[in-house]
Amino acid sequence: APSIWRWILVGATLPMSLMAACSSGVSVDASFARIYGTVMPSSGAEDGETDILDCAALATNLQGDLALTCDSGTWTASTANCSLVCLAGQPGYAVLSGLVHSIGTNATLIDGDAYGLECESIRGGFGGTATVSCTSGMVSIDTSSCISPSCPAANVIVRIGQRSSTFALTDALSDGDSVAFSCLALHSEYTGDGSISCVEGATVIDITGCECAAETCRARECGPFARAGIAKNFRGTTVNLGLSILASGTAQTMRCSELLERHSGNIDFTCRDGVLTSNDSTCIAQPCNAGEGAELFVHGVRGWAPLEAPLPHGGEVGLPCAGVNPHSSGQELVRCTLGDLYAPAGGLSCADFTVTSTATATTTTTTTTTTTTEPLDGAGSGVVEDDDDGDSSLLVGLLVGGGGSFVVLCCCWLCCCSKSQAPDPADLRSGLAHSFSRTWKRSHSFGDSHSQSEGEPGDEPGDRDLHTAAKAPDAER
Repeated sequence: APSIWRWILVGATLPMSLMAACSSGVSVDASFARIYGTVMPSSGAEDGETDILDCAALATNLQGDLALTCDSGTWTASTANCSLVCLAGQPGYAVLSGLVHSIGTNATLIDGDAYGLECESIRGGFGGTATVSCTSGMVSIDTSSCISPSCPAANVIVRIGQRSSTFALTDALSDGDSVAFSCLALHSEYTGDGSISCVEGATVIDITGCECAAETCRARECGPFARAGIAKNFRGTTVNLGLSILASGTAQTMRCSELLERHSGNIDFTCRDGVLTSNDSTCIAQPCNAGEGAELFVHGVRGWAPLEAPLPHGGEVGLPCAGVNPHSSGQELVRCTLGDLYAPAGGLSCADFTVTSTATATTTTTTTTTTTTEPLDGAGSGVVEDDDDGDSSLLVGLLVGGGGSFVVLCCCWLCCCSKSQAPDPADLRSGLAHSFSRTWKRSHSFGDSHSQSEGEPGDEPGDRDLHTAAKAPDAER
């Protein structure tokens, strides 16, 4: 009876009883984009069968069907039908009036989904509608349509040198805008200009520019109810001394934290000829401390990128993306705003790179190295190269000619090709025998002298010596 090796060589298909099944309870490597992990099949399967899992089994921010296919006793995973989503409650970050606001989504969003959010719900007093959207699994909030609270037209009380006067604000002021006034128009003993600013709907009065121009106001004290305005880093307020009285040339110190949110240091209020002025040069906005982190979403992986050194208010620095996802490269710009660290792009600026894996298969006569380059989308396709002059005919012939296990076919190769004699010509048939003979010929290094001999029509040049040897007498072969 013919041996199993000759049976395989002629292209026969192995019976199902010899094909290896895949068991449950094993960890199977899977990846999507730069998300890497393992999943567990729900049950065992026969060769060629597929087990469908939820993509969330790989990562909670994935949805769709993840396919596990049993291939000769080994599970292979496909995430081609998976996609990134933004989970319900996943935070996005909006910056209004210099403060970073964390806003969770109202539902699970698929890539490209968006909805409107009233700016008032982000920070009180703001009008308009913000847009919350999901991009590559990251929540972003666009506040460009939000309208800051304005200061309406009104009569504003300005106190200079113990005299209160009214300045008519005829037009409404937008947030951050200001208007100047003449100190002389409000008090005959003072010259220069003052200003009224609008900070989040509140007017802030600054009379620092008013100068005493008459002997009657020299050394005039400040108070009671003397006022000084402060506007700094999106914050502003007007300080009223109340019943306190400051002599000209004297000062009163207050903590910045009592007057301006998220500031430290001191503010000095000095009386100068009846004009209360403020010096906020030592009032410092809250920085971002070393060790604090910004939340990034890098190629499907959410994590925190920590600061290595303190960052002042308004400062920017690049943090390594690999700190969140080791399969990414480059840096993501983060910014410090009043003690809050955030990434304007959220991680979308991080670069990707190609992952290369190498597998080596060794026989008794040849060694073949296969290099697979994974695509950026994690689809699993790649480019295969063969170090034997690009010739992979043996592998192709074995896989096409026989439908059985590759391991069994390798055993066939070891048994047949380790012998010093050529295979039986009766077995050299179909595409399998053709490929087998070419490799066998190269392994035994005969036929170099026939490399220029004439072959049969349609033969490749490298095949001519094989046909010549097959037609020779047995003794010569």
